[in-house]
Amino acid sequence: NAEKVVGNVLMMDMAVINDFMVGFIEGCRYADPDVKVNTAYIGAVDAAKAKDMAMSMYQSGSDIVFQVAASAGLGVIEAGKEQGRYVIGVDQDQAMVLMETDPDAANRILTSVLKRVDVAVYRMIEMLQKGEVPWGSSEALGMEEECVGIAKTDVYQQLVTDEVKAMV
Repeated sequence: NAEKVVGNVLMMDMAVINDFMVGFIEGCRYADPDVKVNTAYIGAVDAAKAKDMAMSMYQSGSDIVFQVAASAGLGVIEAGKEQGRYVIGVDQDQAMVLMETDPDAANRILTSVLKRVDVAVYRMIEMLQKGEVPWGSSEALGMEEECVGIAKTDVYQQLVTDEVKAMV
């Protein structure tokens, strides 16, 4: 949007949740260094509070709100639907999950950030079979290893420019 404002509604202030926030902010600023990211923590599984926070963000100029709020994120999706704005879901393709029961809400979900635990587990099984597990160490897995990704929904395909898709 012209205001260059997006929102971020998070469950609580903890490392695993903040990893999503940092990635979102870094990605936004990579795409546009002038973007402002409004961030709020709801502190509990509270869909009504998540919806209120998202409504406030939309009314303050955000056209997209990324939610990392477990089932409370449904409140953010409801706010996006009511405001005619967009949401970025989390963990699974939330648009696909909602398409049959609430297509209006599903069509407000631009994409969802996917945790591909299945890919990480399969990768570990393959490493075990080959005797290549780096015992006593850890590794960060992301988009390159296909352990993190985004849902390329119909809304994503229609609204996201080819330039941004290539950037992602």
